[in-house]
Amino acid sequence: MKIQVTKTIVLKEHINLNELQVHVTNSKDIDSDNLEVEYKGIRIGEGHLNNKTNFAHVSISEGIMEEVDECDLIDYLVDGIESRSIRLN
Repeated sequence: MKIQVTKTIVLKEHINLNELQVHVTNSKDIDSDNLEVEYKGIRIGEGHLNNKTNFAHVSISEGIMEEVDECDLIDYLVDGIESRSIRLN
């Protein structure tokens, strides 16, 4: 009889905000721009910014950033984009 042991390891990493970048990819329509979110050069999400209403929407790709709370990251990105504290490249 063989006995198999499975171990689950949880790694937590603090996000280095200097490695987080938001790029404007193209125009969605006359008032909106499409956005791409990258962390350490890897695309982790997308969204759009309505320049007329200053409303931003961001979604994070599922399973990419498992070690962070996606809701907190989305809130940080949306607030930063809308307040212009995050520079759009």
